[in-house]
Amino acid sequence: MTWATEFYAGKHVVITGGTSGIGQGIGRAFADAGATVHATGATQAEVEAATAAEPRFHYT
Repeated sequence: MTWATEFYAGKHVVITGGTSGIGQGIGRAFADAGATVHATGATQAEVEAATAAEPRFHYT
């Protein structure tokens, strides 16, 4: 599937488990397509590590 670069511009998506693995990969795809990504993690340590790896996400 090919997404236009700004297809999700102005949209917000929520990714549960977005601090690593498939969840983070899906979040990156949405961010690349222009979305604002809100992601969750199980622990504060996961959130801090993920913030360093993917600063475009808004983590909770």
